[in-house]
Amino acid sequence: MLSRCGWSREKRQTYRGPVEIWLDGAKLFDAHAVLRGYADYVEMPDSEVRLNGRLSWRGHLAELNRKQLSQLAEVKVNLKFPDERTGQAVLVDMTGLMQGMGEPTF
Repeated sequence: MLSRCGWSREKRQTYRGPVEIWLDGAKLFDAHAVLRGYADYVEMPDSEVRLNGRLSWRGHLAELNRKQLSQLAEVKVNLKFPDERTGQAVLVDMTGLMQGMGEPTF
């Protein structure tokens, strides 16, 4: 009989602050972001074993008007943080919700 593995997600880091929104090498505008990084784990049944899974992130852009949101909808953009780190994300919908691409960079 096969046992099922379970998975869990832990919040690892949070960023609240300014970001620059870039598209095709050009800065579009500044925004305020609330971002959360997560780590996924696979838990083996009947065991203390916990395997590391992928790292991911998602978040929300605040203080953007409807025109700015429509310009970004379903487009891969670059986020530039004040400390010069960058990340890529796709705006999922017109509420400002975005899904990060790759591991968290904040």
